[in-house]
Amino acid sequence: MIHFVLLALLILGFAALALSMKRHHRDVFARLLSRREMLLARAGAAVCIVAALALAIGQFGSAYGVLVWFGYLSIAAWIVVAALCFKAHAQ
Repeated sequence: MIHFVLLALLILGFAALALSMKRHHRDVFARLLSRREMLLARAGAAVCIVAALALAIGQFGSAYGVLVWFGYLSIAAWIVVAALCFKAHAQ
C-alpha cells in the first residue's frame, strides 16, 4: 500500500510541476495560467515530492527510503512524460 501512495504522490507532484509550465498547461487545457496559479501549482508539486520523500524515509529508513524514493521518482517522471506525449499525439 505504501508503494502505491508514494507513486501516487510523485505522479501528482510531477503532473503539477509539468502543468505549471505554460506550454504543457496550454496543450492540455487550451488556456494559460495566471502567475498566482502557476506559483500555487509549483508549491503543490514541491509539497507532494517532499512529502513522498518524508514518507519513504519514515517507512523504510534513511538509506533505503531515499533509494525507494529515487526509484519511484523515475517511474513517476516517465509516467507523466508518457501521458503528456499521449495527449499531444491524441489531438
